[in-house]
Amino acid sequence: MQAIIDLHRKADGLEIDRFLLPVGNDGLNSEGMSRATTKGTPQQDSMRWRQSFRGYWHLVTQAIEYLAQFAPVDVVVIQGNHDFERMFYVGEVLDALYHNNKNITIDNGLDSRKYYEYGINMIMFTHGDKEKAAELPLLIATEQPEMWSRAKVREVHCGHKHKEMLNEYMGTKVRFIPSICANDAWHKTQGYVGTLRCGQAFIWNKNRGLEGYLQTNVMNYGVEEKS
Repeated sequence: MQAIIDLHRKADGLEIDRFLLPVGNDGLNSEGMSRATTKGTPQQDSMRWRQSFRGYWHLVTQAIEYLAQFAPVDVVVIQGNHDFERMFYVGEVLDALYHNNKNITIDNGLDSRKYYEYGINMIMFTHGDKEKAAELPLLIATEQPEMWSRAKVREVHCGHKHKEMLNEYMGTKVRFIPSICANDAWHKTQGYVGTLRCGQAFIWNKNRGLEGYLQTNVMNYGVEEKS
């Protein structure tokens, strides 16, 4: 919430038409009672599975309702490789809460890849653990040919790698978005040490495409795991 509020503060004066809020991307870390990823890799969760599930969707609703005070909110649910099942359940909770709210939309569709169109912009959201980045332009054109033909700006936003990466393939930019989460014990053991954690907000114009982004650096949000 501190990251979202800071990004919104930095967006002051931009005349925001609506918010696009992606949620998920391993937000729950594991499938719950098993304390393991969807494929069975053991995880060191910091709380019990009921607490994490309830806490996560409560946190997301807090973010949605904060943003909805200022403009309509479109929420896209992205299932990760750690929480593929449970993130779908979170999406169903959100859809049930807001299905009658004209200012809030929830995309919890059955496809793991979600598409969003805004003016000349086409954005595809996927976790990024399954697809080959260089093949994404053809995949997008095959899955959404009509949206592809209308769009002038095409991007893919992924979260799997927990670090910032950007490549362009056949005119389509593929971004891996950095994470606001601290490294867990496994990442530290493997030596995955990055720069400061940060959250980002992208600024899209209906007629001119992507015009920039805002960033908030995470300094003391939350509590790091102690050795």
